[in-house]
Amino acid sequence: MFLNLIYTELIKYKRTPVFWIIAIGGFLSAGTAMLLVTSQKAVATWDDFAVAGLNGINLVALLVIAVITGYVISGEYHQSTIGILFTYPVSRIRLFTLKQAVMLIFSICLYISFLVAAFLFGIIFIGVPEWKLMLKLLRLIFIMAGLNFVLVPLTSFICLVVKSVGTSIFTGMGYFISYMSFINIKNSLYIPTCTPNRLVDYYFLTENIGRGDIKGILAVVASVFIFSVLISAVYYSKHDVYK
Repeated sequence: MFLNLIYTELIKYKRTPVFWIIAIGGFLSAGTAMLLVTSQKAVATWDDFAVAGLNGINLVALLVIAVITGYVISGEYHQSTIGILFTYPVSRIRLFTLKQAVMLIFSICLYISFLVAAFLFGIIFIGVPEWKLMLKLLRLIFIMAGLNFVLVPLTSFICLVVKSVGTSIFTGMGYFISYMSFINIKNSLYIPTCTPNRLVDYYFLTENIGRGDIKGILAVVASVFIFSVLISAVYYSKHDVYK
């Protein structure tokens, strides 16, 4: 039943710009990374390209995931279909969970689009990568997609409270500003907007990340995610949809 609801929800976005935004975000990140690497170094390597690309897609995701979240969460209000949606024989909590599940799929799709584009550009301009690097990239994109998804419930709550067209854009810009403000501080690894790019340094480049760092990341991520889910789910289920 729930999988059928997810499929139905995804079909709704078939003719919307969502999938185009995801594809463009991934390909632009990979293309920009390749341009940067080939313009700075005479001989581009997969390691340099992967680092530049991962850092780029993580920044793009802060804005793109926020914008799509706003579209998914607030779209029903702007299209005046929210009242009809709540007449379905499905609880509001389940509808909210459904939309969060759809956003997780979109987050993964954004990173997969980057990975496909990265392999395409990399094979053309650098050569076929080693299988170990391919596996490491595959692991990282799922980890980073999950880390970016952690902010989705918070973005959902902001978009539910402020039902303005530009809310999600300003929220994404706020995440980007947070990244720029805190990325260079000592404990930036534990700030959700900075964690994905810091992991590129800790994991991809040096493979030097301890259990303490992992526990710290999980503690912060779990706290932010659980708190955001609770407040946004309660607001979604209790708030008068016509206000």
